[in-house]
Amino acid sequence: GTQFDLDGVDDYIEIYSDLEVDEGITLEYYAKSEDTVQNMLCKTIKEDDGKWANRFRTRFSVNKLQLCAGHKKSLSDWAEGGDPNYHWISSPQLGSFANENGGYVTVTIDFVTDTIKVYWNGELKGETLCSHEWLLAGGLTDESIPFTIGLEISGNSYEEHFSKASIYACRLYTRVLDSTEIIANYNATVSYHN
Repeated sequence: GTQFDLDGVDDYIEIYSDLEVDEGITLEYYAKSEDTVQNMLCKTIKEDDGKWANRFRTRFSVNKLQLCAGHKKSLSDWAEGGDPNYHWISSPQLGSFANENGGYVTVTIDFVTDTIKVYWNGELKGETLCSHEWLLAGGLTDESIPFTIGLEISGNSYEEHFSKASIYACRLYTRVLDSTEIIANYNATVSYHN
């Protein structure tokens, strides 16, 4: 029931996990924000000396989920610009975190089938097949690199980008949830907070 308010200046959440990720992951993110960009789940090495390393990143921008798993070819039909060799992918249109009750996005990444699925408010909005090498290129399964929420390190240079948001729920599972579990979590979480 805890709400996290990120100020968009220097607030973020850091998560270390020693759990093995073999099958895949599921991210559930329920938030409200007027900002058009939300830095959701990333693998981040925060450097004091300006060094930069490419890492796994997810963000919500212009009502779409964007995901970069590393500088490999995504081979996805969601690849930005329609180029399957590109390393950023974008989901179909979803919704907005600026709604009265916010928005609830769920992402599943299946390492067995190399499939990413995106849900909005408990409803499946699309799925895409990706390169296995691309999915693992950004350290997603590397336990030594923490996950961050609300902070993204940009790609071409070391720049820290923070998100302003009220986060009502953020869950990370080391397995792929099915659609029944996803809609149940959505209904229970939204009813609790509204």
